[in-house]
Amino acid sequence: MKSMWKLNKYARFVQSDVSAMVTKEEKAEWEYFDNTPFPLELTLADRGHLLVSHGSTIMESYNLTMSQKYLRGQSKGDSMIIFYHMQDVSHRFRIKFAASELKTSHEVCRECAEKMAKYFPVKAIVTTEAVNLENPSDKTTLRGEVTLSDLANIR
Repeated sequence: MKSMWKLNKYARFVQSDVSAMVTKEEKAEWEYFDNTPFPLELTLADRGHLLVSHGSTIMESYNLTMSQKYLRGQSKGDSMIIFYHMQDVSHRFRIKFAASELKTSHEVCRECAEKMAKYFPVKAIVTTEAVNLENPSDKTTLRGEVTLSDLANIR
């Protein structure tokens, strides 16, 4: 079964000139795309294929067979970065997830990371914001709320 997630942003790390590739100097920059005028989507196909598309343009495409040898991921909050390295070729890209009707963007990112982790290592970095969203403090009392201790004191 194929899984698909909407993205707010996508960025890829690109070499700024050919001489940087020859001299091995790190002269590169991030190239950014957002979900306008075309939608950004990440698709994980049933047969193990990862695809990032911007409308009808394919931005990234990876066969996930044996991908634990050449792909690594790291997720934090509502974003993920994926590293590709094979022999002398390296590439990386970042994605920021959009919220769905039923899930926050953090939950969408976590769901995607869990599915990708079946194919290659994905390290999740837990942020305090994510913890606060998942476990709101039970100690908060709303105005006009009656607690059990209030009920116990009623005679």
